[in-house]
Amino acid sequence: MSTQKIGWTKLSKAWSNHFLYGSCNSSSEVTAALARTMPLLEDPTAVPFVCRYRQDVITPLTVPMIHQLSQYLEAHKQLESLRGRILEKLLDPDND
Repeated sequence: MSTQKIGWTKLSKAWSNHFLYGSCNSSSEVTAALARTMPLLEDPTAVPFVCRYRQDVITPLTVPMIHQLSQYLEAHKQLESLRGRILEKLLDPDND
């Protein structure tokens, strides 16, 4: 099975509404921060590093938002994997 490249921009636009609260953040600021942050979170062990040392990248997001984003990314990876396995089973009639 081939590995697909994750469309960070598409995901950041889809998830930006989940990270908006109050009137202090605009949708474009949050979307831009998500697009900058998501590639750094491919490895779940990078979350503490990003939260502590990359404030310039994650602003205006908060630490709880980064942890939530990491959980979303992990769920997305699991769903993509499941999708690939299902498609593989459906497209290969010889495989039982």
